[in-house]
Amino acid sequence: MEHIEKLTPIEGEALRLVLAGKTDVEAYRETHPRASQATAAANAYKFFKRAREKLSDQDRMDLYNLNVDRVFSCLNELLAANSDIIYKGQKTGQARDNYTRTRALDMLIRIHGLYKEEILNGEDEPLRIVFTPMTLEDLENDPNVEINN
Repeated sequence: MEHIEKLTPIEGEALRLVLAGKTDVEAYRETHPRASQATAAANAYKFFKRAREKLSDQDRMDLYNLNVDRVFSCLNELLAANSDIIYKGQKTGQARDNYTRTRALDMLIRIHGLYKEEILNGEDEPLRIVFTPMTLEDLENDPNVEINN
């Protein structure tokens, strides 16, 4: 977050307003009260472009609270997701949401790099990258993986 200090107080406040749900134009108007609606609409893009250029991607993710801890917390919730069971318009219980759990598991596998990447390029078809789950044999042959028996 070392780049956040490079923002002017007005830029910092405007970004906080955007994080709170205001549009860029609304935030610009609030931080520049003398600007007309037309001026705000014309200048907001340039103002926020300059402000955002001062921040690294990591700084912006931190501003939106999209750090690794939050990602893993959300992922953990998805791994235990349930869906409501509705009968005659009434909630009668809950069941495992297997689709959501499967997608969360897929994300977790991707994060850990447990998919094998293959690049396919046939003569009559476009370039495709295919991800397939790694087998135990793939893991045993991978020099970056240590398997404890």
